[in-house]
Amino acid sequence: MKTNSSLLPFTMGAITIAALSLHPPPATAVTNVTVAVPNEWSMLAIPVVLTNNRLETVLPPRKVVCGGTLTVNGPVPPGTTALRLTDANFVVPEVIDDSGLFAHFAFFAVDPIHDIWYNDIGAAACNEAVEFGSGILFFNTGGTSFSITWTGEAAQTISQVVSNHIPAGVSIKSSMSLLAGGIQTDLGLPVLPGDELHKYNVATKKFDRYISDPAGSGLPSDWIGPSSTPGDEPVIGIAEAFFYKTSVARDWLQYDTGPPPRLISPAIQARGALQAGAFQIGAFKMGITGKAGQRYAVQGTSDFSTWTTLATLTNTTGTVEFVDDTNAGVSHRFYRAEVLRP
Repeated sequence: MKTNSSLLPFTMGAITIAALSLHPPPATAVTNVTVAVPNEWSMLAIPVVLTNNRLETVLPPRKVVCGGTLTVNGPVPPGTTALRLTDANFVVPEVIDDSGLFAHFAFFAVDPIHDIWYNDIGAAACNEAVEFGSGILFFNTGGTSFSITWTGEAAQTISQVVSNHIPAGVSIKSSMSLLAGGIQTDLGLPVLPGDELHKYNVATKKFDRYISDPAGSGLPSDWIGPSSTPGDEPVIGIAEAFFYKTSVARDWLQYDTGPPPRLISPAIQARGALQAGAFQIGAFKMGITGKAGQRYAVQGTSDFSTWTTLATLTNTTGTVEFVDDTNAGVSHRFYRAEVLRP
């Protein structure tokens, strides 16, 4: 039996739910995305799928040499540096200290004499690529800001659901969707209490630190940002990368840019969130909406590594209810539903 899974992370109380997306695959289309790069530090990410992710192609200087020297007159000025994080134990500072970065990052720079990307041992950076869904710490030393345009496909036009692995520790991540907005409510990142997100603030020249309240439930309203006010969910722009720190590895699933899938259970949504007491009695309820006659496998996990099928449901009316009475004593659980097809 084949399965077609399409998941939307949604947090309620101490449980993150992955609900169904029943959209047809969107048409393939080439998209141009232009990003302004400030004349200072920034965190950049590729917002579209490119045929070539090599550093000199993603961020072209005046010349490229990999595969033969070619003058392209790219916008990246001499002296510019790009840093790729290599240390999962990196402590994100409030203010960038140039001297303290080299032990934690792979370093690349545009040579001011030859106008090409070099690595930290003086060789052309032909093997360096910018990973889609990740990002780089970037320093523009050219004296002025510049714009760069990427031409590629939105990931969701290639695969309706795309997966971005979030490792344990500190990493640089970015959205794989051509959407900007709240990291949870709009971009669907599954968040655990205690997770941290650090994004660079060009105006203050500092990293803004956001933490999901360790005593909370991983809700969007649990974020505490620079204002120290609960509910300060971080907002991420298109092609903006950020540092993310978590103790549990998991996958971040993102969908096509059409209408979002619906997680339904009017009684639950009317309450806004489940209270912790509801889990102490060992039961949790959610509803799934879709086409009448469809069958679903509802699965659960605590670590995004091992998924266990909890129930197989048949949707006879367009709405089906799932009840989990096996989570007594569980601090958190994540759910996903797969459409089962013959």
